[in-house]
Amino acid sequence: MAGCRHLFTAVSLAALATMTIASPAVAQQRPVRIAIKAQSLGQALRMFGRQAHIQLAFDEALLGTRTAPPLVGSMTVETGLDRLLQGSGLAVARTPQGVYVISRAAGLVPAALTAQSDTIGPVDAQADRQDDPSPDGEDVVVTGSRIRSKNLVETAPVTSVGQAEIKLQSAFSVQEVLNRVPAIKNSDTNLSNGNGRQQFDFHGLGTNRTLTLIDGQRIGVTEGIDASVIPVGLIERVDLLTGGASAVYGSDAIGGVVNFILRKDFEGLNANINYGFYNADNRDNIAAQAARNSGFAVPTGARNDGGRFDANISIGHNFAGGRGNIALFGAYSQVEPVLATSRSFSVCPITLSGQTVVCASPSSATPAGYFQALSGPAQTGAIFTNAADGARAFAPYTGTNGYNYNDAFYFQRQNTRYNGAVFLNYEVSPAIQLYANGLYLRSDATSQSAPATIQPGSVAYSINCDNPLLSAQQAQSLCGTAAGTATSVTTDVRYRFSAPQITRSRNEIYRGVAGVRGDLGSAWHYDVGGVYSTTLYRQRQLNRVDPVKVANALQVVDVNGVATCAAAASNPGCVPLDIFTTAGPSAAAIDYVSYAEGGGLFRERYEQWVGNANITGDLGEYGIRSPFSSKGVNVALGTEYRRNTYRSNPDAAYTAAFGSTANSLSNHAFDIYGEINVPLVSDRPFVRDLSFGAAIRGSNYSGVDKMRSTYKIDGSWRPVEDLLLRASYNKATRAPSIYELSSNASVSYGTLDANTLGDPCAGATPSASLAVCQRSGVTAAQYGTIPQCPDNLCTVRNGSQGLVTPEIAHTYTYGLVVTPHWLRGLSLTADYYSIQIENGIGYYRAIDFLQTCANTGYDFFCGQLVRNADGSLFSNTGSTSGYINQGYSNLGKTNARGFNFSANYDRRLGGWAKLSTSYVATLQTAKGGDLGLPDTDFNVVGLFGPYAGQGYRRYQHNVRVTLASPDSAKTQGLVSLNWRHNSGLKNSRLDGNPIFGADDASVPDAYKYLPAYDLFDLSTSVTVSRSLTLRVVVNNIFNTNPPVRPSPPLEAAERVNTSPSVYDALGRSINMGATLNF
Repeated sequence: MAGCRHLFTAVSLAALATMTIASPAVAQQRPVRIAIKAQSLGQALRMFGRQAHIQLAFDEALLGTRTAPPLVGSMTVETGLDRLLQGSGLAVARTPQGVYVISRAAGLVPAALTAQSDTIGPVDAQADRQDDPSPDGEDVVVTGSRIRSKNLVETAPVTSVGQAEIKLQSAFSVQEVLNRVPAIKNSDTNLSNGNGRQQFDFHGLGTNRTLTLIDGQRIGVTEGIDASVIPVGLIERVDLLTGGASAVYGSDAIGGVVNFILRKDFEGLNANINYGFYNADNRDNIAAQAARNSGFAVPTGARNDGGRFDANISIGHNFAGGRGNIALFGAYSQVEPVLATSRSFSVCPITLSGQTVVCASPSSATPAGYFQALSGPAQTGAIFTNAADGARAFAPYTGTNGYNYNDAFYFQRQNTRYNGAVFLNYEVSPAIQLYANGLYLRSDATSQSAPATIQPGSVAYSINCDNPLLSAQQAQSLCGTAAGTATSVTTDVRYRFSAPQITRSRNEIYRGVAGVRGDLGSAWHYDVGGVYSTTLYRQRQLNRVDPVKVANALQVVDVNGVATCAAAASNPGCVPLDIFTTAGPSAAAIDYVSYAEGGGLFRERYEQWVGNANITGDLGEYGIRSPFSSKGVNVALGTEYRRNTYRSNPDAAYTAAFGSTANSLSNHAFDIYGEINVPLVSDRPFVRDLSFGAAIRGSNYSGVDKMRSTYKIDGSWRPVEDLLLRASYNKATRAPSIYELSSNASVSYGTLDANTLGDPCAGATPSASLAVCQRSGVTAAQYGTIPQCPDNLCTVRNGSQGLVTPEIAHTYTYGLVVTPHWLRGLSLTADYYSIQIENGIGYYRAIDFLQTCANTGYDFFCGQLVRNADGSLFSNTGSTSGYINQGYSNLGKTNARGFNFSANYDRRLGGWAKLSTSYVATLQTAKGGDLGLPDTDFNVVGLFGPYAGQGYRRYQHNVRVTLASPDSAKTQGLVSLNWRHNSGLKNSRLDGNPIFGADDASVPDAYKYLPAYDLFDLSTSVTVSRSLTLRVVVNNIFNTNPPVRPSPPLEAAERVNTSPSVYDALGRSINMGATLNF
């Protein structure tokens, strides 16, 4: 009932808001001041474009000798263009990219050009240039080509997300916006399984194979990218090229390109404010039942938390008669943390005991302690814990009341973000247009996890039997007949402190761009500029303990009735550690055993310098064209230089805690490239347009023996006006990025994620066979006697052995675009992609090496398990054995294949409303490859679990239906419904591939599948007055809960018992916002 009441409230708010929120066209309806004298229509349109700061596209031949009347006063863009075109027989339409296209009024206007289609949808460059218009006014950014031409037919599939769609989502970050795009693999870096940096991954090929641009220029070093440097309020649109574009942009565009087109020439004042929160419904589920059975408190009913606030302001001013513009932007946002224990499905990590779901074996390291003598007279195998009543006495350890790993764990991190931007543009003349801009970001995040522990490791802990902190009963239990003597007993000590471990990180980005561009006559356009970006990352660890200091603090003697560290003479700062009662140690003792600064400070810095020059020309101006086409040949030539540097600098405390070392690397690349587009045939029967294109790029990478080539070949055929067929092939050689090099050049230590099964070769009855274990370094004598990793958390060494080498990619795309003349307002696209990567550079986790070794016994994978002399896989930081490697490596082939679909349909419903619909979908047929060994092919589409992680959906879509008031309405309003669909998954162990491991018959079948998942979002907006717009958006209106599964079969890393990046795991999101324009 509580959930129904909250749903009713949310829908009521949304319905109320339909009387008060703006349509997507509001931004275009804000008046601008225009002063144009009577002149030729072409010159008047160019002047209007500059004064209104819009992009206009038209064909001079189409305008003929038409003239325009004088136009003076304050008016909207639409009104001004209508007056200029009055009586001309011409009409105007606005593309999803914000370009105004002039065409014959009697001609067809493709759906992609309708003013209402500013939602996620396809982009067809030929459709966007109906009747061969040429760009004019502001500089036009075309994603997927360096050619700036009136004849370009873009052969690569590009999808655009406009500002209107962003507002319909009420997105607080660009990552939230792009997570809705089916071709991009879901991730949310502010949730429990994120890394804090907003990056993008096309088709699951990795963020290192997706190139991110701002206005066609690189945002920075690939792995140092944090797209939150781009506040959502500054975005005009986002272009997503879902095929390869390496020949155009560089080899790191193998998987795709994300190009953020920003608002620049802004005049006036615009302010936005948004607030949102999660409205969760804590229902009963298998995880809640397991938590109650373990004695943990489980939340019930409705809960509102995770508040998010965002505010931004833009101020712009024109000067020099409209030839110059300066614009400033500032933004602030804040996200409140959410504890895992605030959701009924994530109170504790769950696993299976037989066929019963239980909380994962609680940690044996608790505030009550764990003590077992490993030497001396009392070495009997007995395990003790401190008495529950607080007395200085031991009681038998029973394994109950273990520590819950999720008790202090942040499901959603705390985050505060500051953004700033400045844009300056000045037109000296059409041939000299100066531009410069700068972006700034400071993002502060806090994550929290379980308190620090004392655990077995390579540092042996021993307790002297005359330790004055031990009672007689405790000394007798640990030391037996040696109690009261100076004998030291090696002891398995496990203990958990009280303060949560905290990681505070700061990402600070500075990015500057400057250049000059212009037109050289009617045929040529040039652009020369440079980009500098730097990312400064700081991570401070708090409340972590040093095992060496713990060992010192456990050796305590009586000095004149005062408990004193035995090593006090050589270590005067030592404070005795009293962990022999439930009262816990003193604050001074905790301060001593902690690392300096709580765990140290880690700094890293990425820098990138880019210089480029590009010139594009229309050779048709010189009569260079095919004899069968009226359109000229277009070319682009250019060069680019990039220098990347990476420096890491951990302080001494961080090095002691994690084993990280200082590192400094740099690399550079010099590229030259050329691109050509040749219209072969035009305006013939069954050949409305036939074009051929090609591009080639030569790249000289530092550290690579010779110049590597990247090239593409593409073509398009429009047999009739309604149909476009397109195809392309790209070949790229990608050198390792600076991060891939630095990752293996530096080393750090950690542990496997909670809820793993530990070492398969450990324990009295190992889960792996003797033959497999022998391949990982276990002897026959050790088999069955190896100690298991404490709490199954084996040690991980980050930084695999050896350097990675270049990979080679082949990308094929085939597609079609349909704009039927008999159904005006409809456009359809379908594209097939196939990406094949040889000698692929991949990041292999320790769990991948561990599981693949256990499943296959392959020497390469088993060789990544570096065992101690006793065969164990746990150790302390800096050890030379007792760990599992993880890091980057070249290993076999990687591939991804599938289809991308999109559709838009827009129409007016009489004079009372406008209806807009959009559909975007991905059908993935392959994502996998091989391991560089015979018979190791695999495909993870439709699977989750080993090698598939959170899962690779076979089919995903977004369908949006929007009903808006007409432009002529005095009060503008809209209501929009969005449907998100994700197909179901099954556990990869059911696939029958030995790489994934065999199916476990003891796991109930219900837990081996993840059902299809459907979510619905409701957006409403209304314009209260010309200057005020209000919005209410409810995402996941039915508060659909995520599927909850134990681990295994779920990946152990998902300690919240679901995949938080895939599902709206935190619950229904209710968001309210307002926009002010002056």
